[in-house]
Amino acid sequence: KDGKGKKRVSRILCDSGTTSSIALKDVVDKANVSQYKTKPVRWQTMGGTFSTRRKGLVEFSLPEFNRRKKIQWSMHIDESQTRSDAQYDIILGTDIMNEIGMDLLFSENNIQWDGVKRAMLNQGTLEDPAAVELLYAVTETSPRLRHLHGNCGH
Repeated sequence: KDGKGKKRVSRILCDSGTTSSIALKDVVDKANVSQYKTKPVRWQTMGGTFSTRRKGLVEFSLPEFNRRKKIQWSMHIDESQTRSDAQYDIILGTDIMNEIGMDLLFSENNIQWDGVKRAMLNQGTLEDPAAVELLYAVTETSPRLRHLHGNCGH
């Protein structure tokens, strides 16, 4: 859900080099963000250095793996970038991947979670937010498309 509590498709990176998970403020329900600032946590990334001072409870799902399961996790909140500035809305760190049993299988170029394997996508595979939203909406509402998707190459 986004900052207003509305469901939204998010761009998520599973990052084995990040120990803690981070979410943009735009994708976190404001009611779930701590009102108290902490000592700054500095993050060094390929895109530069930034710091976070708040944490928030983020609720999301990974419909590619499980359509019904909801995940809630306390993440650092990036208040310095917006969705239009950032490449990803959420970065899943090893903290949550370890806890939920998600495996990054680099030798196979797959991600495995909840008994399901999916191919890792190259960065920029689905960049147009409107196209992503439309794709998600169509597959969510059409049983025929869900059936066809389930039979494609599997």
